[in-house]
Amino acid sequence: MIPLASLAAILIMEGYKLAKPALFKQMYQLGWEQFVPFMATVIGILATDLLKGITIGMGFGIFYTLRHSYLNAYYMKDVTTTEDGHEVHHLVLAEEVTFFNKASIIQALEAIPANSKVIVDCTQSKPIAYDVAEFIHNYRRSAQLKNITVETINFVEPA
Repeated sequence: MIPLASLAAILIMEGYKLAKPALFKQMYQLGWEQFVPFMATVIGILATDLLKGITIGMGFGIFYTLRHSYLNAYYMKDVTTTEDGHEVHHLVLAEEVTFFNKASIIQALEAIPANSKVIVDCTQSKPIAYDVAEFIHNYRRSAQLKNITVETINFVEPA
C-alpha cells in the first residue's frame, strides 16, 4: 500500500545516513587494504543485491588478508659477516605462522647462499603450522649439502 516512490525516498535517505561521504573518506585514509573491500561491497550491493554485494566484499577482504599474511611471514634482520668471512642471515618468523606463510619462508631460505649460517628465530611465533615446521626441520638437514649451518631459536620440532 506504500507508494514505491515514497519507499525509494526513505531508503535513499537512510542509505545516505548510513554511508555518509565522511565514511568513504575515512575508509580511504585507512589504506587500500580497507578501502578496496569496502568499495567492492558498496558497488556489489548497488549492482546486484545485498547478499551478493556482501559476498563480493568478503571475497576482496579475504584476498587482502591472505596477501597481508603472505607478505608478513617473516623479516630478515641485517646480514652480518663473521670473522671467517661467512654470512649470517637472521630470519625472524612472524607471530602467526600458517600454511599461507610457507611459500615466502621457503623462498627466503632457498635464497640463502652456500657457505653461510642462518638463524631461524621463532621466539615471537606462537603457533607454527606443522607443514612449515616440517619444512624448517627438513631444510636443516638439506642445508648441509650447501654447507649452510642452521641454528634455530625456540623452535619446536614437529612430532
